Parts: sequence; structure tokens; C-alpha cells
Amino acid sequence: MLDLKIVGGQLLDGTGAPAVRADVGIAGDSITAVGDLSREPAGQTVDASGLTVAPGFIDMHSHSDWRLFANRRAESKIRQGVTTEVVGNCGFSPAPVSDQFREEMKGFALYVPPGMDFKWRSVKEYLRRYEDEGLALNVAQLIGHGTLRLVPVEADGAMDQEMRYEVQGSRMVRGPVDILELLAKTDCLGREVIAAPAVAAAAVQAVCRQ
Repeated sequence: MLDLKIVGGQLLDGTGAPAVRADVGIAGDSITAVGDLSREPAGQTVDASGLTVAPGFIDMHSHSDWRLFANRRAESKIRQGVTTEVVGNCGFSPAPVSDQFREEMKGFALYVPPGMDFKWRSVKEYLRRYEDEGLALNVAQLIGHGTLRLVPVEADGAMDQEMRYEVQGSRMVRGPVDILELLAKTDCLGREVIAAPAVAAAAVQAVCRQ
């Protein structure tokens, strides 16, 4: 028996093919049947006649990582059909976090919602907070290059006043020094990032293998 059945709608499958009349059956949190489900019993039936049924949209450029901690239902996105958000854009993500520059991390954000305490260190620990506390949509986490600049600087030793000014301004550390150089100086960051299910982990892994 299905938990939910959506019937009578015009189904777009996301491949670019024209819409077809089809029903969609859901059991648990998975789509288990597509087609004529008129004989299939279901705990709940939604009549989608005259409507279009489509896969969830992916918001490829979002900054909801600064809002989702306070708004787990994400209704402003769900009501538009967005079911996956790619966050960590524009060079800044909430993780990884170094102990030395935790307060600087908080200062980067224009808005820090309640509960966003930056107590995590790795991306894996950060994403676990989403899993433990629940979330209405899927999140694909990018690792911000601006965030990465704060962590390897800590591993690189003392930070002079000029470097601190440039980090706080979210500009290039020491001007011409590339972020890949800084990453290459510490594999502790690389191991933390690689261990996390982050979208950008492969690029960091390549650097840390050098």
C-alpha cells in the first residue's frame, strides 16, 4: 500500500521529454511507482488534475546556509518547488572553523540566526547539525575559499597585523599568496574537509595529495 498517491497530473520527468498523464506513488520518503495507479490503494490521495507534477527544483546559488538554522521548514523555497539548495557560494561557508578565528567567522555574516554557534570545526560536524535537528530540503554544501583562508593561516603560525586586516576584510591573505599554497601547508584541514560529504572536497583532496 502506498502512503501517498498523486493522481491526474501532467508529469514532467526532468529529462526534457513532453509532459504525460501519469500518477505518482510514494511510500515512506521515496517514489515507488509511476503510471496508472488507479487500482493502487493509498493512505492519502492528492488530485492533481489540471496541474503539472515535476521533480523538485535545484537552487544552484543560495545563501540559505545563514538562514536554515532558524528556519528548518524553509517554506519560502519549498512553496516555490525548490527541494535542493547549493549553499556556501561567493567564497564563504560556515565551515570549517578554526578555534583561533571563530569570532571572525561570525563577523563575516550579515545575519547569524539563533542556534548558529560555530562550535563545529569540520564540514562533517557542521552538516551533522542539519541531520540531527532536521531539515525540510536537501543541502549541497560548497566550501568557501574565503573560509578556507582563515583555517590554514592558523596552522601557518603567527598572524601579523597586516594579515589579520586582510582576513577580516575577506581579501587575499598576503596578496599574491594563493589559497592552494596555504592548503598545501596543512593536511589536517584537508583530512577534515575530505572526510565530510562536501561538494568541493575533491579539489581540496587533489591539493593535499601534493
